[in-house]
Amino acid sequence: MVELLSALLTIIAFFYFQFPFNIFYAVSFYFLLVFFFTDLKYGLVPVPVFLVGLYFVSASYVLFYLYNLMDFEYVILTYASAAGSSIFFMLLILISRGRGMGFGDVLLAFLFSLVCGFPSSTMMIFLSFVMGGSLSLLLLILGKKRFGQSLPFGPFMVTSSLILK
Repeated sequence: MVELLSALLTIIAFFYFQFPFNIFYAVSFYFLLVFFFTDLKYGLVPVPVFLVGLYFVSASYVLFYLYNLMDFEYVILTYASAAGSSIFFMLLILISRGRGMGFGDVLLAFLFSLVCGFPSSTMMIFLSFVMGGSLSLLLLILGKKRFGQSLPFGPFMVTSSLILK
């Protein structure tokens, strides 16, 4: 499944985006796949993979700026939006006392907001909550989950990031 999705996302990246953005999105999609399946299966976000992803996206943004492929204002707005997304998730953790979200979601919100860029990152967060809430409601109605049980949120952020890109 992972190999098939990797191939499909690579094809999409190279046909949908122009060079060098096609390489950026292809590699970003690989990170999204890692987070999707590790959060889905284990409920964890591998921090070393997050750090490599953050380095990759940040280095790409620097290169895009240096080669006049991105405006400085766009980069600043994107990082501010990513910080805002992370702060929003931190507030959710504080309000729910860690029962609603985990710190991995804070990391994913930051990285995925960078990948989506501004203003798409705001829509990514909104769409993630709509998808997650809809599936949770459906699972409650079908009796597959009970109120208070959680679902990993990372796969919803990954899916919404892919939809928006």
